[in-house]
Parts: sequence; C-alpha cells; structure tokens
Amino acid sequence: MAVREGLWDCQWCGQTGILGRHKECSNCGRSRPEGTKFYLPGSAPAVADPQLLKIAKAGPDWLCEHCGSSNAAGRDRCASCDAPKGSSPSQAVKDYSPAAIPRTWDNASSSEETPQAHLPEPAALPAAPARKWFLPGGIVAAVAVLFFCGLLSVLLLANARGGQPQIDEGPPTAALFVFTPAPTIDPYREVTATVSGFSWLWSVSIEKLSPLVQTGASVPPGGRILNQTQVIDHYEQILDHYETRSTQVAETVQTGVRTYVCGQRDLGNGFFEDIECTEPVYETRYRTETTQEPVYRSDPVYVTQYTYEIDQWSYTRSEEVSGADQNPFWPTFTLAADEREAGRSQYQYVEFAGQAGNTYRLAVSQEEWTAYLAGDTYRLEVDRSNNVYRVLERLVEAYP
Repeated sequence: MAVREGLWDCQWCGQTGILGRHKECSNCGRSRPEGTKFYLPGSAPAVADPQLLKIAKAGPDWLCEHCGSSNAAGRDRCASCDAPKGSSPSQAVKDYSPAAIPRTWDNASSSEETPQAHLPEPAALPAAPARKWFLPGGIVAAVAVLFFCGLLSVLLLANARGGQPQIDEGPPTAALFVFTPAPTIDPYREVTATVSGFSWLWSVSIEKLSPLVQTGASVPPGGRILNQTQVIDHYEQILDHYETRSTQVAETVQTGVRTYVCGQRDLGNGFFEDIECTEPVYETRYRTETTQEPVYRSDPVYVTQYTYEIDQWSYTRSEEVSGADQNPFWPTFTLAADEREAGRSQYQYVEFAGQAGNTYRLAVSQEEWTAYLAGDTYRLEVDRSNNVYRVLERLVEAYP
C-alpha cells in the first residue's frame, strides 16, 4: 500500500503547507500541538525514500504530557524536555473515504472568530405619497362599448334558448339578469268526456304442420335423412418430429479480483497510507446450448353432417271477429288435419266523446269493460294521439 506525505499548518504563526515529516514549524519553531489536522493534496506522490517510509510506518506521534511537544513514535523520551513518554497521549489515527479526504486546511478556522462589527441601523425612508390614478377618456369609452356588446350577446343567447331574461332588483348601480328556462311540454292533458260506445276484437292464431329442411350433427326424433357428408369439425395437434435448435447463451463469470484504493488513513504522524479494497472482476462468456424442439402438424377431425327433413308447427293464419257493442264472442272456424290452435287474444275498448268533436279510446280488460256504461262522464288523462292514459274519476253517472 502506497504511503504519501501530508501537510499541516501552524496554529501559532499561521505558516501553511509544512511537510508532515517536520514536528516543528519552520517559521516560528514551535512544536505542532495535539489535534493538529493533517491534509493530503490530490497531487501528493507516493513516498519512495526508505527512511521516510520507516518514519511513516513507526506509528502515530505522541504529545509530551509535560511540555506538549510532538515526538516520533519510536522515541522513549521527549525531544524537547527529556521527560519520559509515560502515559502521554498520541495523535489520532483516522480513516477517510475518497470523498472525505482533507485536501486543504483553513488555518483561520482554528483561531478565534472576530465578532462582526455592529453597523448603525439605516434611517427609515419617508413614506411615498399616495398616487391618484386617472383613466384616459379612450379607455373609458372602450370599456363602455365592451359592456354593451356583452349585454347584447347575453340577450341574444337567452332568446335562442327559449328563455326570457328578467331583471332582478339589485344595487342602484347594477342589474342582475336571471333566466327562466322554457316551459316543458307535458305529453298528457286532462279532458272531460262521456262514454259514447264500445268496440272489441277477439282473434285465434292457427299453426300448420309443415316439413322443414335442416342440417346438423345429429337427427332428432321424427327427422327424415335426406343426405349425409363428412365435414371438418376441428383440427388436432399431432407430434410429428423433433428438430435440433442451437442457441448462444451468455453468462457472467468471475475471472479474478481487482485491488483499488478506496480511501486514505491518516497515520497521525504527518503521513497518509492508501486503504485498499478488493472487488471481483467479471466477464461475459458465451456457450452454445443444443435443444430438441417438438414440431407438430395439424390433422383434421371429421364428423358426419346430416341434411334432414322434419315436420314443425309454424304460424299460418289468424281467425278474427270484432264488434261495436259489449257482446263479444269467439270466431268460428274449421281446422285442417295438419292445423292446430296456437293461442287466443282479446281486445276490448271504451270509446269516449269530448268537446269540439274529439274522441278518445281506452283499452281495458273484459272485467273492467263491463263496468262502463254509455252516458257516464269521466275526467281523463289522454296523450297526443287521443289514447286514454289514465282514468282519473267518474264525474256523472248515466241516468238508468
């Protein structure tokens, strides 16, 4: 590990850049005291002189407990007062990371700080006079034009939306515009109408049994096969063979160890020693890997598809009968051998006559239908097509 000579500054006279090998200041001759901070310039070369290396390796200096002089580690008695070393303290040995190595030493930092002189408070400045602001006549006119243009835009927008602007009372200098939305149109309206008649429509739907041609993978009961063929249902993956594949695989391999300087150790005697660390060294190597990959083929899977004929019921016609009274009945009809009745429907209506010749219709069940009598007057809700939406109440009962 390389050894480098540091520097130190005299705290007594201010001399700077004294070589670490010297225990006394070259300017004032005083011994460097305990706690002297050594620093190592970045350009300091490695020590090659065997005598200096011996001094550096001897250990930290010790400070005479009697006179305070700095002595080399190899001395048993103080070079200044000849007192024995005894329990005299030694300079501290410190380790520094690369970023923390002291490169310079500010000598003034170890001396007493000079208190800052008290300067007189600056005199208060007189308050600035208040300014009076005036708007040019052109600006006032421009603001007025913009205001009236904005007001006109608001009125036009309100008219386009169907609303009417209303001016609410406010401060004498301002007006608040409140817009009421256009009224919504109710789809229903109330009318008064009298029962003027009745109508009804009863119907029966009829289905016919007819042959239909269909296709499928199976034939349902009653189906008659017309044709059958083989069709592809899906494909099945079948292992066919293996193929050899070669690939380059990268891997990181440790090839050695690297030693590097990871800091400096202050030896406490004016010299610094490199702190060495080690780290593994890697390199990327490639190797060939061979694998057997399966190769598949797609084989079709066939199924039998049938074309068949089967008899099914389907709608063919409706038999209807209607009337303008309250005596409904079902239509009479005759079913063929291949026909059947599929369902029945009943529709009953109450007819109302209103003012100005308006007529209204109400669809009701048969049970409700019989409760209405011609001549009864009702209050109704009707839609725009004059269909009764809801019966509100009966107003006048027909005279029996």
